[in-house]
Amino acid sequence: MKQFIKFAMQVVGVVLCMTVAAVAQDAIISIDNITDIWNEDLLRAGSTHQVAIRYDLTSLSSTSYWGGSNGFEIYSPDGADWGHLQGTTGPLVATASSRGSLTVFQKHFYFDGSNWNQTGNGGLDPAPGSGGVDTRAGFYLLTMSVIGDAGYIGGLDNDIAVILEFASGVTDNGLTLCVDTTQAICMWKWTAGAAAEYPQWDNGLGTDGPRCWEICAPPNLTPEWCGDQTEDAVAFHYCTGGSYQLCAISYFMCPPGPVDSYFLAPPYNNGEYGSVDPSGLWTWEGPTVQPGAYSIEFLAFDGADVTLTPFILYVLVPDFECVGRVGDANCSDNDEPTIGDITYMIDKKFISTVDPCWCNLLEADINQSGGASPTPEDITIGDISILIDYLFITGQSLGLPDCI
Repeated sequence: MKQFIKFAMQVVGVVLCMTVAAVAQDAIISIDNITDIWNEDLLRAGSTHQVAIRYDLTSLSSTSYWGGSNGFEIYSPDGADWGHLQGTTGPLVATASSRGSLTVFQKHFYFDGSNWNQTGNGGLDPAPGSGGVDTRAGFYLLTMSVIGDAGYIGGLDNDIAVILEFASGVTDNGLTLCVDTTQAICMWKWTAGAAAEYPQWDNGLGTDGPRCWEICAPPNLTPEWCGDQTEDAVAFHYCTGGSYQLCAISYFMCPPGPVDSYFLAPPYNNGEYGSVDPSGLWTWEGPTVQPGAYSIEFLAFDGADVTLTPFILYVLVPDFECVGRVGDANCSDNDEPTIGDITYMIDKKFISTVDPCWCNLLEADINQSGGASPTPEDITIGDISILIDYLFITGQSLGLPDCI
């Protein structure tokens, strides 16, 4: 044991890589989590990211000396800057060994295009970022421990993790940063008795290669809406209401994409102004829609749960308009009344009473008892009788009032 520790201590001061053939079947080191990302492929530009490296090292072939080291690096295939590279560790507690002891030696390196160089302060200083395609930064952990066969289990949940920290810049929008394991600045092995074993590497996607992210910087917070609602209004009819498909592209997403949910903004979300489903289809049903001009506000949320600029929809519900003479109760655009107008009025007044919506109250108020603003209550049997008399008894000599 003393000879092994002496050997491991010598490795701290030199760059050494060793090649061993065996792979530890139950020793897995993997990416557990990364902060400040849009999704698994996109970094949120202008942020400091922390990649948690998880250690699940169980059922080793024998009581093991963890005498090698785990090396990690960051690089960009297209010249992005990673700001800095800082490696830190959690407690890394030996969970199943009463003999467990652990010492972590951490050093940072940077690659200048041809050579790996240790950073200042004995390698304790973070490795600086660089925009060169041939540059890299890395660090390794050299550990000496005696652990039981059960080994280590866990990541962030119990602080058995290594944190790899770096930054992404807004000016590198569209470029790429990658994290991987490396043997270039260290040896990478586990010693298990007389055997040396590699831990398996999982980049968080189930493969053993690098994990790469595109840097994504949104240009603004303002969505682009389908259609121009700043001047033109959506027209709904008083009786039937209507529907409108909201459509927004969020430039806060990267790449820009459609928002994933829509809502009526307060106080328009009280039910009086209809409802909007998550896809953006807004429905406002008559006859609760009263004539008038409305400016209704909607909210949109993108995939990053960002509230976008509120969307104002201008809606025009035309007031009743009477043209020529009264009598076109069924809105057929025929100024001369027909039996259809009488049938419509009888149905509305005495049959389909559950639907109080009248197509055009001004045209149906034959005796104009409601004046310029009639209500459904102003339409009575008297109005129906006048139309019957006009069409079938007295005739056109009876005459009908002109519109008010």
